[in-house]
Amino acid sequence: MRLEVGDISVCLTPKQASLLEMLITQPGRAFSDTSILKHVWEESAYANSSDVKQQIYLIRKRLRSAGLDAAAILTTVPGVGYKLVITRNDGTVDALSTDHPH
Repeated sequence: MRLEVGDISVCLTPKQASLLEMLITQPGRAFSDTSILKHVWEESAYANSSDVKQQIYLIRKRLRSAGLDAAAILTTVPGVGYKLVITRNDGTVDALSTDHPH
């Protein structure tokens, strides 16, 4: 999967794409590790919050390598989880689009 932010393109693994798509559907809403696990790993008995943290880390790493401010885009909400925030220089929220390769 590719994430397009303006003219910047970022490649993601299927798990990263699924996690980010969950966050993209409701930008600004914080999702708990538990809700992310249920959505991304479905009913896997082996997945845990460490898996969520690892994927968040890897997504941030890919965003940083593309020149984006990963910590400002994919934020940690203490005691809650993670949320997606995209702002332009003028302070408005910017839309993200995803493109699935065929």
